[in-house]
Amino acid sequence: MIINDGKVYSTSFTSGLSRNNFFGVAYGGDHGELAAWGSDVHGNKYEVLGYDQTNERFTCVNKNTVKFTSFSAQDPAAAFDVNNVGAKLLMADWGRSYYDYMLMQKDQNYYLAIANFVTSNSGTTNIGQGWYDISTSPEIAQATSIAAAYLGEYVLYGAGSKVYNLKYRSSPQAEVLWSASAAETVTCVRLQKYYYQSLFLAMMPNPNAILHVATWNEASKEGKLYQFQINPANGAILGEPRVYTVPGKIKDMAWKKAMER
Repeated sequence: MIINDGKVYSTSFTSGLSRNNFFGVAYGGDHGELAAWGSDVHGNKYEVLGYDQTNERFTCVNKNTVKFTSFSAQDPAAAFDVNNVGAKLLMADWGRSYYDYMLMQKDQNYYLAIANFVTSNSGTTNIGQGWYDISTSPEIAQATSIAAAYLGEYVLYGAGSKVYNLKYRSSPQAEVLWSASAAETVTCVRLQKYYYQSLFLAMMPNPNAILHVATWNEASKEGKLYQFQINPANGAILGEPRVYTVPGKIKDMAWKKAMER
């Protein structure tokens, strides 16, 4: 999917071998300004998932339809109401149970929201699975990137020159996992996960066991990439990193693996 000039388009790269798949017309329906986000793990129930920043709610296009719509009224016992979140979505990643893990801001407070879009549909009434107040977590207001583990209950985030490990079920305050030099700023944090469906095919080497951290030194105009081996269950770093110098500032990273037989 792409968001361009406030409108949403999508196409499928599996719909044929001609390589001539076009985005076509924009989806209809009412929504405000959308966050720069679309879930990677929504299974086959939706065409597109989005987050309406203006109205502070999730919105979706159901499979084989062409308009954005709301979800069914949510159970009061759900961790939060996807139709009325009341917060701004800052950044997100998929993680444990193939849920979406999202850093959200409401006024001066920060929250980790966890949502199940992978097995739900627009009629599901308990999509919100977790809502953790992490406002007191160190440097959370300066977070630049998050990475959610799928083999452990933790989320990593970069802020300033540090990477923090937030074990959200045990504490609302993250601990420092690693620090770069004071001159470096962490710009991106990513765990080795690839696209989530490759997990079902048992094709992923070193699952959740490799961490990459990108940094930028504004004074020297130098970027670096640090590669760590970690404990998949708790995120602990194992040994010293491999360090690479890169010709610029890394803003984002993604994994890619060939589909081999």
